Amino acid sequence: MGDVVKLPSGLSRFSKRFVNYAKVGICLALILFLVQSVASGLGAPSVLSLAFRAGILLVLAIGGAAGVALAHELRKGRRDKDNRHAWRNQVPW
Repeated sequence: MGDVVKLPSGLSRFSKRFVNYAKVGICLALILFLVQSVASGLGAPSVLSLAFRAGILLVLAIGGAAGVALAHELRKGRRDKDNRHAWRNQVPW
């Protein structure tokens, strides 16, 4: 029970970024959902309509978080901590 599966470093960084971006995305989706609900009018909204809008916003937030995390990983690959100053070896002075 004490065994923990360790993810590869790239997947671990991606999952951490994804969770951080998903938190922000879900908060923004919740704010947008509440604004839509208030702006929809005074009538009683149907539960099916609310569930559909909430589901669409949740899918967009999760998908957007995955896309942004993947783009961030592809654009800025993390260098090893030991190899942080490797560029200095290339400088002639």
